[in-house]
Amino acid sequence: MKPGIYDDENNLIKSWDELIEEGLSISSDYNFFDALRNQHSGFSIVSKYNPSKIIFSDNITKIGNNAFATCTSLKEVVLGERIKTVGANAFSNCKNLESVFLNENLEYLETQSFSWCSSLKSINLPYKLRAIENKAFYKCDSLKEVYIPESVNFLINTAFNECKSLEKIEVSFKNKRYTSIDGILFDKNIESLLIYPMNKKGEEYLVPKGIVNIWANAFLFNKYLKKVSLPETLKFIGTQAFSGTKIENIYIPDSVDRIDSYAFADCKNLKSIRLPDDVLLKNHTFSMTNLEEIVVSKNFPDKHCDFVKENENLIKIQKSLDELLDEGKSFKETIAALKNNLYTKELER
Repeated sequence: MKPGIYDDENNLIKSWDELIEEGLSISSDYNFFDALRNQHSGFSIVSKYNPSKIIFSDNITKIGNNAFATCTSLKEVVLGERIKTVGANAFSNCKNLESVFLNENLEYLETQSFSWCSSLKSINLPYKLRAIENKAFYKCDSLKEVYIPESVNFLINTAFNECKSLEKIEVSFKNKRYTSIDGILFDKNIESLLIYPMNKKGEEYLVPKGIVNIWANAFLFNKYLKKVSLPETLKFIGTQAFSGTKIENIYIPDSVDRIDSYAFADCKNLKSIRLPDDVLLKNHTFSMTNLEEIVVSKNFPDKHCDFVKENENLIKIQKSLDELLDEGKSFKETIAALKNNLYTKELER
């Protein structure tokens, strides 16, 4: 099929030559649609025909920012062979876009390039692709799986935020920056957990030993998780890392020294959390939760006075091994108490 715009029955509406005759100018290195959008001509000329399909000319090298944003008639896009960049918001909010054929020479997917394309079920990322930027596929609600090719060396972990059908992310074993285990995206050294897909099934997850960082939004809005076990190697939990999940309780190991803002916000089922003494807590870490207790050691209040004042009704001091033994509990009872954080006493005021 020749480059141009097509209707729902694959009938050619206008070829590129005909579009150019309507007043569009084009050269091989021209940022075509960015310029047209700014002149309020390109978008209106294309959108007035309500195309269902667009096949790009091989003369185009970049699809500019906002070029086809909110073109709701669009169902299929075929990129020309010379296109290297899809600009920010280029196809954002094309709600009926079902199929995208990315050319082999494509290198950059910029911010929100395909965000809110809720009908997009799959995407074949080409082998020369280098960068997938912030929220490139944000809220692509029908997208179920993604394969990251060897060439990708820059990926913002919010690229697939809130893709509610996303079950797994796979990575080429030749990729030098990223890897995946069981459909979960990590850095190549398996020190940072980047993306735990929103629709990945399973109520429990054991974060691998050796993980140092859980990036911002890593587990954001996962539908199934109720329990996450964190390793003693973990140091950092990013912004909104577990926000909106169904986890019920969580033990933060002593190795964690920072938890960023909203890390556990909107976790409606979260009842209990254990915090280490030296952790740095950013703002609103536990906002919009139904916490019933925050378990800490007796040294915690002296280091976190403001936090304790704000949550004084929730703070429980975890009893030490010696304290439990002094109470005459059996060894079996003591181990059970330590394991489950059942024996606590209210903070003395």
